[in-house]
Amino acid sequence: MLGGGKTANFSGGQSNGSRSADSIEWQASEYVQHDKGAGWVFILTVVALLGVGAALWFGQWMFAFLLGVMAVAFGYYAVRKPRIMHYQLSNDGLKINGKPFPITDFRAFGVIDDGALYSIRLIPAKRLAPAIMIYFAEDDGETIVDILGRHMPMEQMHPDIMDVIMRKLRF
Repeated sequence: MLGGGKTANFSGGQSNGSRSADSIEWQASEYVQHDKGAGWVFILTVVALLGVGAALWFGQWMFAFLLGVMAVAFGYYAVRKPRIMHYQLSNDGLKINGKPFPITDFRAFGVIDDGALYSIRLIPAKRLAPAIMIYFAEDDGETIVDILGRHMPMEQMHPDIMDVIMRKLRF
């Protein structure tokens, strides 16, 4: 169904064997981690220092402080290791680490082929609610899509502009 013979290069992308036509459980990384070397951290530091320096030059003390805080937060999340998430999907809904998300909270879903792995973006029914991304191993894809397809339409999805920018930054 998903084809391509790709392998997931993220930790914990395996099914734990609990699979039926109406439910599936699996574990996968919270997100895909891209290796960032010392050069990446150096460039982040230089850009942050230039931004803070320019803000201070213009007397924008609060903006300089905020740029510094944002750079530290960006650096922290860039090097943080992803957690292993436990997913359960059934006709009742999705549970991520035990937190329930009813199927009725979503209006559509789409499969995104992100190169070495697959993910599903669940589009919320509420206008301002965030989309939920779930990663999975290729072997589980058909079962996951079948369960979701019984409850909502599947839409063609491509990475949005933020996904493209973050991929360019190797985030």
